[in-house]
Amino acid sequence: MNSREFLIWRNILKQLANADGMLCLAEHLHQDVEMATPHLTATEFDDALAAIDRERLVTTVPSVRGTKYKINDAGRAWLSENR
Repeated sequence: MNSREFLIWRNILKQLANADGMLCLAEHLHQDVEMATPHLTATEFDDALAAIDRERLVTTVPSVRGTKYKINDAGRAWLSENR
């Protein structure tokens, strides 16, 4: 993982941690992460979120409005180790 990917991962997990256990739609999460990550592209965001999901750092819930995400204990641990 390069420093850019690390920054995006950290910003995604920070935003989910700030949501205090609430489920977040991917599009809303993207908007929040975009404010914290200079020049974030949709591809970068999508790739990072997919990688975080593969690593099981988030809980993913499909819904009618789209996929929703929530940080889990593994994600909180990753975030605390990488602040």
